[in-house]
Amino acid sequence: MASEDKLNQLSNDLASYLPLLGQVAERILEQEISSYPIFVVFQGDQEIALGLPLIQPEAGSRQPWTVHISTLEEMAARQIVQMERVDRFRQVFKDPATHLCMLVWDEGEARFVFLPR
Repeated sequence: MASEDKLNQLSNDLASYLPLLGQVAERILEQEISSYPIFVVFQGDQEIALGLPLIQPEAGSRQPWTVHISTLEEMAARQIVQMERVDRFRQVFKDPATHLCMLVWDEGEARFVFLPR
């Protein structure tokens, strides 16, 4: 997901799900599960065993993305975010009241992005 065009496409593709994703992030925060909810987003036939499934495209669906919910703590425990980088990650993490953090897997690359709510 290198280009601005792809980020815009992701934003457009997930627009109808943003209220649901926002509610999930709020629950994670309210229940004190984590202060760092992260949505794992990927396409196609990829199998990513991270987090809990939230959105799965149905056959024939126009929605190309699968979305799981995870946390910084899970990502650190699984060494997706290295322990020595956890504090730096917390510094750049945007307020979940205004942005949703997503780990986007696309074409073999993974990248963190923050989408406005």
